[in-house]
Amino acid sequence: MISRVCSLLRMQPPVKEDEGLLFASGGDVPASVAGYQPGCIFQHTDGGAGTVLYINEGTLASCTFNALTGGAGAATLSALTDVGAVLGYAAGKVLVADGTDYEEVAIGGDATLAANGALTIAANAVETTMILNANVTLAKVQILAATKFIIGAAAGNQEVTLSGDVTMDEDGVVEIAAGIIEDGMLEGLA
Repeated sequence: MISRVCSLLRMQPPVKEDEGLLFASGGDVPASVAGYQPGCIFQHTDGGAGTVLYINEGTLASCTFNALTGGAGAATLSALTDVGAVLGYAAGKVLVADGTDYEEVAIGGDATLAANGALTIAANAVETTMILNANVTLAKVQILAATKFIIGAAAGNQEVTLSGDVTMDEDGVVEIAAGIIEDGMLEGLA
């Protein structure tokens, strides 16, 4: 019967010569009493907040149950055994896995991270090659004042107003000043 139950639970049958419990539960965690194998797991069932699982790190003659902490049993990040108190918990830092454990690092490069989680990209950090084609709409382009337009120049693009003999209104309608066009300017009238 014991072999069948152990098979269903996918565990080895207990060694009959060994004494003491391998698993126990109850409302009070045993302390300094006999009857619990070293490595015995005790499930604390009082229903209160706090640690639920304990392991006997004492002897069969005198148990010493210590709370299981870290790993999957951790309730907080600081309780994880591979994170621990080596972290400084500095504002604006993140945890990055390095393949073995977590390291507390500041975000570097063209961005900074504030303590409230706000990510700021440095000025002039986004380049044309970083933007997908057809993803910048007119709504994202700088708004120009009425009657202004952008003209390319050797030193960069500039916001200018059409001036001289031709003016433009805010609807894009151009008007040539009176008396500017002469017969010689029109083809066939020269």
